[in-house]
Amino acid sequence: MLFVLQFTSQLFLVCPPSRANSALLLTIVIRYKPAILAPTNFRPVKSFDLACSKPGHFVLTLAAGLLWVGIASAATLPSSGNSTTNTTREYDYVIVGGGLTGLVVANRLSEDPKVSVLVLEYGIIDRSNTTRVPYYGTSLNIGAMFNITSGPEPAMQNRSYAVRAGSIAGGGSSVNGMTLDRASAGDYDSWELLGNPGWGWDGLLPYFKKSTDFDPPPPEIVEKYNYTYDESWYGEDASPLKSTIPHWQAPDTYTFFDGLDELEIPYIEEHAAGTAIGQFWTPASIHPTKLERSSSLTSYYDPVSARPNLVLLTQHQVKTLTFNKGTTTVTGVRALNRPKNETINFTAKREVILAAGSIHTPQILQLSGIGPASILEAAGVDVRLDFPAVGSNFQDHPVAYLNWNLTNTEPQPNELATNATFNAEALQLYLTNRTGPYTKAQSNSVAFLSLEMILGSADAASVMVEELKSQEHRDYLPYIYSADDEVNAGFEAQREIIAEQLIASDVAVLEFPFSGLGSVPNALQKPLSRGTVYLNATHPEAEPVLKYVFARREIMMTLI
Repeated sequence: MLFVLQFTSQLFLVCPPSRANSALLLTIVIRYKPAILAPTNFRPVKSFDLACSKPGHFVLTLAAGLLWVGIASAATLPSSGNSTTNTTREYDYVIVGGGLTGLVVANRLSEDPKVSVLVLEYGIIDRSNTTRVPYYGTSLNIGAMFNITSGPEPAMQNRSYAVRAGSIAGGGSSVNGMTLDRASAGDYDSWELLGNPGWGWDGLLPYFKKSTDFDPPPPEIVEKYNYTYDESWYGEDASPLKSTIPHWQAPDTYTFFDGLDELEIPYIEEHAAGTAIGQFWTPASIHPTKLERSSSLTSYYDPVSARPNLVLLTQHQVKTLTFNKGTTTVTGVRALNRPKNETINFTAKREVILAAGSIHTPQILQLSGIGPASILEAAGVDVRLDFPAVGSNFQDHPVAYLNWNLTNTEPQPNELATNATFNAEALQLYLTNRTGPYTKAQSNSVAFLSLEMILGSADAASVMVEELKSQEHRDYLPYIYSADDEVNAGFEAQREIIAEQLIASDVAVLEFPFSGLGSVPNALQKPLSRGTVYLNATHPEAEPVLKYVFARREIMMTLI
């Protein structure tokens, strides 16, 4: 049985009418942050069962903030080992991807000593300073990311853009800028509004707390930098993911707070309370005593890596799923041992769990014959299941940068990069006392702005939303939204709820992170553009062709 897991925040899960009562379950996972919603036939519930009981319904289980499906079967324990090689080829669970979600699920499943769990990870385990020391999170760790470039964007003068996705164990949590923010209650309530009981703010909050522990910096640091927080909105010491607030901020950061005050943007003392609309401090995914990165690798895998029933094989690239002959019943995966250039089949007695990310999960499905028939046929892949939704609903956050010429106060936000003496002193402070500028990664000061805040009045926001609702979205969305009614219905459901929330001002539409530099990104949180992730017809096993389809007459793009 399959299947697909990933809970970064945006999900497109569908059970096709033609596959009711079958063993097939499909998920297409979209990008980072809870910006957009699932279609109306997303029906997760908290129980164990087989996948599709009737069209549009399937059963999922929530575990540590992640989705997975399960069935019962006998268990066999593998020999232990976490490397690029292992002789065991059969496991109860085979997890494709040891990234942000895959390692969390591996941790939870392997709590049962009677089951065996295999994680197949494309990349290596990187424990260098580049992934551990917070300061290095201020730069892109290109060597630990996939080399992917988007296809030409017609509305952006046919430009192509780098696509950033972690390619090492821990995935994005090992390479990101370490800002750890929780969305507004309205963002999560969007899922429940689509007909998914238990998947709103109230239902998810206990799992947020279960997964994340927050410990504030020492009192003198809190007082010096005027930090605010409320620990009651986080978990206990037993929560795996550790977080704190850095021990350093550039003086000019506070000038931006002053500017937002002048604009009457409300200050939020604790954003994790479901009120993340305004200006506030966010924690960082940093261990509060080690002052090093806290990731799915360090938080969920490392503490349990000695379990004899858990195996992590690095540098293994899953190519396709394997099936019972002539059926859609998944039996395992075909993977490439990259160092040896050796193809290996692994069997899953219970299930295969796809956690390969928003780019490679649809690619694996398509290479396995599951996806839009026209895309598969063009790539020379036999169609096992014509499923137009696979590779659709792809979303990301388009960004425009505001830049100013500033005369910075000393020390400047980028002082570590420009002042060798300051850098040497700061490094010694970090190595000796685990404090100072090296404890800071990307910005922890941010404003999440509602449409009303940006436009200046509720009336202006209402006018823009009415224009949004009147747009003929098929004019700017990819062809699949005109060709397939189910895919289009999912988008229409998303747009309707987004429009209502924009008027109510209970969700943010722009992210404005600042650190005192004269450059600030405006990141659109509610894009109505929808991209695609499809096989490269000439080289199907190469990186897929990814198109964002940004800015085709989409009204929300005017905000940036």
